[in-house]
Amino acid sequence: MMTPWLLLALAWGGQASAEVQPRCETRVAPEVRVLVVGNSYSTDHRLSSRLQHVLNASGCFGSSVVVAVTRHGARLRELDLARLPALEPWDHVFLQDHSRAYMEGATRAALAVARIQAALRRETRVRVNLVETWADAAASPAVRSRIVTHHIETAERAGVPLVRVGQAFEAMAQAHDSAAEDGVRWFASDGRHASVAGASLYACVLAREVMGAAPPTLDLAQCVNWLMADFSASAHTSR
Repeated sequence: MMTPWLLLALAWGGQASAEVQPRCETRVAPEVRVLVVGNSYSTDHRLSSRLQHVLNASGCFGSSVVVAVTRHGARLRELDLARLPALEPWDHVFLQDHSRAYMEGATRAALAVARIQAALRRETRVRVNLVETWADAAASPAVRSRIVTHHIETAERAGVPLVRVGQAFEAMAQAHDSAAEDGVRWFASDGRHASVAGASLYACVLAREVMGAAPPTLDLAQCVNWLMADFSASAHTSR
């Protein structure tokens, strides 16, 4: 029996407890609405809450709404469109597919993206994005290359922007050796799902897309360091 789709909705208006850099000097919009569709990769360590935390602290928006529609192990082609929340209009939609979707080919994946995009087409301002799912920590160079190529081809065929979360994981892993004793571990113990640092990185990459060209280029390492500290402090304070 399939696990039901999990719907998480968050809404907030106000100021976060600490400052994230860079900030928007002027407000971009009074509100931003974000929808994330995916699987456990997009719920681990409260991804939607972390994304919202960055958006709130950036000062770019008066308030934010982040909704996640996910099911463990789900593929985009399995999404029941009737389960998409009716909270409208969306400003940004992020679609994250199964980590093994590359084995099924870009054509099939692009059709799944197009199907979801068509359901959202009534939205005039929505920006639909494909998320590049990262490779497993132990994946070979050949598999990593296949995953990257798969996502690029899927995005091109579906006609949507590609958000390079996987590329960010690769870059951070090279810059901060996860094998070192004092290094940052971007993966959970299973070597597939994100650790707290990995989920924070994922949230920062999505936040950079939502914030767009309004602030200066968002430094991902700085964002991750701030988010891991401030999000934990905020969660502890709210208890």
